[in-house]
Amino acid sequence: MTLADLGKNIISSAPTLGAILGGPVGSAAGAVVSLIGSAFGITSTDPKEIVDRINADPDRELKLQSLEYQHAETFAKIAAGNFKSHVEDVESARERSLEVIKATGKDDMPALLTILLLAAFVMFGLSSLLPSLPKEASGLIGVMIGYLGKELKEALEYWFGSDKSDN
Repeated sequence: MTLADLGKNIISSAPTLGAILGGPVGSAAGAVVSLIGSAFGITSTDPKEIVDRINADPDRELKLQSLEYQHAETFAKIAAGNFKSHVEDVESARERSLEVIKATGKDDMPALLTILLLAAFVMFGLSSLLPSLPKEASGLIGVMIGYLGKELKEALEYWFGSDKSDN
C-alpha cells in the first residue's frame, strides 16, 4: 500500500487531505501523514497500518474533517503547490517539444503515435483472429495489449495534454 492508496481511502471524509496524499509525493506528504497519525494516535508511517487504524476508528469521519478544518490554510497551500508543479511539468514538456521542432524542423510524436497504434492493432488482431491460441500465448498477447494501451495513453496525454483527473 502506498500514500496514494491512503489518500484514496480518506478522500471521501477529507477531500483535501486525500488529494494531497494522492498527488505528487514530497516532503509535504510526510507532514500530512504525521498529522493524521497524531490525530489517531498512530506512530507508524506504514500506510497500510495507518489505513487499518483509521478504518477501525468509529470517529474516523469526525477526526479527519476536524484535522482538515484545523489545518485548512496549510493544506490548501500544499494542494496549490502540487497543482503548480503539475502545470510546470506540462509546460516544460511542451516547451521542449517546441524547441526540438524549431531546431530540427521535425516532430517525432506523430511517428511514435503511429507506431503505438499499429502495434496495438496488431495485438488486437492477433487476439481476435487466433482464438485457439494456447493459454500462454493469449496471456502474453493480453499483457502486451495492456502495455501498449498504457503507453499509447501516456503518449496521447503528452501530445494533447491531460487534466490528470483520473489518476
